[in-house]
Amino acid sequence: MYARQWFIAGTLALAGTLSVVRGAEPAPFRVTAEEVAARLRQAKPDRPLSWTQIPWTGSLLEAREASRREQCPLFLFSLDGNLASGRC
Repeated sequence: MYARQWFIAGTLALAGTLSVVRGAEPAPFRVTAEEVAARLRQAKPDRPLSWTQIPWTGSLLEAREASRREQCPLFLFSLDGNLASGRC
């Protein structure tokens, strides 16, 4: 029973502390359009990623036909994730 009383007292003290802290919220963070544009320039690569220059096809049958037509090997790439991030 003693531990339960401490638990209740601690919970009430924490709730009181949170209500006091909650009232003193900082001003919202403001971002200008120029700052957003600068961040976008930092995130975008200067040149296209090499994998985006490959003529991808949507189906294996299209790829086989292109391989036959162009007399080049077929490469099958499979991914479970986000290819646009550049990480496989």
